[in-house]
Amino acid sequence: MAHLTSEASRLLGLRLRERRLALALNQEDVALAAGINVSNYARIDRGHGNPTFHTLLRLSHVLGIDLSALFSDFNAGPPAGRAQGKSAAQAGLTPYSAL
Repeated sequence: MAHLTSEASRLLGLRLRERRLALALNQEDVALAAGINVSNYARIDRGHGNPTFHTLLRLSHVLGIDLSALFSDFNAGPPAGRAQGKSAAQAGLTPYSAL
């Protein structure tokens, strides 16, 4: 699973960096406009970060890119436990409504 996570982070960072460079912005410009720590943004931009959904919303707004475009063509495979055709309960997952 770590490989899939790191690959997703790498692809996300690549897409953010390409858009940032196309706009001729540096990492500090983007981070400050999005209201996030510069070093945190730098990690995301290099493909090593794991940003929250709200951080991604702010970054997509600053970079003028659709949030969905950041994730298009991601193929991380089926959710854990579902590859063998198991139900969520069989996979040991707790339904949100039960939390």
